[in-house]
Amino acid sequence: DALKEDFGDEIALLVDGVTKMENANFSSKEESEMETHRKILRSITVDARIIVVKLADRLHNMMTLEALKEKSRLEISNETKDFYFTNYTLNFFS
Repeated sequence: DALKEDFGDEIALLVDGVTKMENANFSSKEESEMETHRKILRSITVDARIIVVKLADRLHNMMTLEALKEKSRLEISNETKDFYFTNYTLNFFS
């Protein structure tokens, strides 16, 4: 893997932890998103810094929404609201 060769095992682990599962065959976008979120939650148990990277990525996405079409802005905003503020809040405070 080129990423591992260029940056080492530790960085490759962090990147893998926040990478979407787009190559797998899912029946819907919702299923793909759910599996990606499960992957992230599992990855956090290996290295908690993964959530920091993911949240920083999401913050950057939210800060640059104006460059996207309205449909994409709404999708990203809704995903942020629905998953990050609901699921992570429940998981961290339960």
